[in-house]
Amino acid sequence: MSWRVENWISDEHIDQVEYSCYWNDEEQEKAKVWYVLDGNFARMEDYLAKVGLTRDLTHCVEILRTEFGTEFGGTGIDLAAGNLWAAPFLLEQGAERLYCLEFSRHRLLKIGPVVLDHYHVPQDKVC
Repeated sequence: MSWRVENWISDEHIDQVEYSCYWNDEEQEKAKVWYVLDGNFARMEDYLAKVGLTRDLTHCVEILRTEFGTEFGGTGIDLAAGNLWAAPFLLEQGAERLYCLEFSRHRLLKIGPVVLDHYHVPQDKVC
């Protein structure tokens, strides 16, 4: 079984988005911390912790739970999902299903599935 993918925008339209070359250059991507196709998940995890992204995401979930008095769950959306690093965390926190949108095809279709597989995310939880 493969991950479910829906195209919401054409490649032509993606190319017209400002900075799309930054997101879509696979050779440049190899030098970024998000590139885990080499198996180096520790580099990505260290970076996420160092710049506070995991802390900030935890804080956002806590705000939803405490300040708004809501449970964190149901179906959600991850905009600018990148290599899908946040999906395992959001699912672990109680989200039941996520729609992940990303302009970068290789981040979403090549790197993302490797991230999801690494963190044992069931395929029916993300599309």
